[in-house]
Amino acid sequence: MQPEASSLSSLNIVKKHDDSKGSSVSLGGLRAFRVLRPLRTIQRIEGLKVLVTALLTAMPLLRDTIIILLFFFMIFAVAGLQLLSGLLK
Repeated sequence: MQPEASSLSSLNIVKKHDDSKGSSVSLGGLRAFRVLRPLRTIQRIEGLKVLVTALLTAMPLLRDTIIILLFFFMIFAVAGLQLLSGLLK
């Protein structure tokens, strides 16, 4: 799969503008919006949209399980810190 040409060209324009003239305006913050690209994929692929919707719908039902899992992670994290403290230096 090839990336979209329009997204590549817009990133190149941002990079060229950012590098040229030593401008005081930083456009690096715009690059953070690249994280939102997978959301467009979710909108376009119907099966993926159904899967994400099902996962988000199941989250409230899994709340108690997630809380217990986090509790056990915390217990093992504290136990690991106590057992291995100073040994990994």
